Amino acid sequence: MFRVGWDGTSFDTFNLFTTYAAISSWSTRNVYSRLVRLAPDLKSFVPDLAWKWEIIGDNTVRFYLVRNATFHDEKPVTAYDVEYSYRLATEPWFNSVSSVRMVKEILGL
Repeated sequence: MFRVGWDGTSFDTFNLFTTYAAISSWSTRNVYSRLVRLAPDLKSFVPDLAWKWEIIGDNTVRFYLVRNATFHDEKPVTAYDVEYSYRLATEPWFNSVSSVRMVKEILGL
């Protein structure tokens, strides 16, 4: 069972790319993996889908994905899946498009 106490717009979906309800975004924020997550100190990052990363030059970050990450159906998560999610997140209809604007391109796939 999934129960959310909220006195506003109804929960509509677990799909972050199609929801417009704030409660859906907030409730599913920890359902999906990200490359990195904000650390508890709110000043640094900790690994999530990427087990490590390195800064190359002034504007490039290389992420190394964990090898055992899978989807709910046990299919492996790949760099192509990360790129696909990025492409969806840059669509103008995505409600959090501003959170990925600083990414200019994904290379090395």
